[in-house]
Amino acid sequence: MKIYIVVKLEGNSLFSSGNIAGAASRYLEAPALCPVKSKKERVVLYTNRAQCYPLLQQP
Repeated sequence: MKIYIVVKLEGNSLFSSGNIAGAASRYLEAPALCPVKSKKERVVLYTNRAQCYPLLQQP
């Protein structure tokens, strides 16, 4: 399994358990590990991270 997918899944797990700050951190790390050519996956990673910020009151 590709490392960025593992990091994304960790972020998903943290988000589901209510650790929004931890999830945002993992979603911040994942795009750096994701190849630029994986555009759809990168969009998902950035969108997931963007969903965290309003919950952290950091728009």
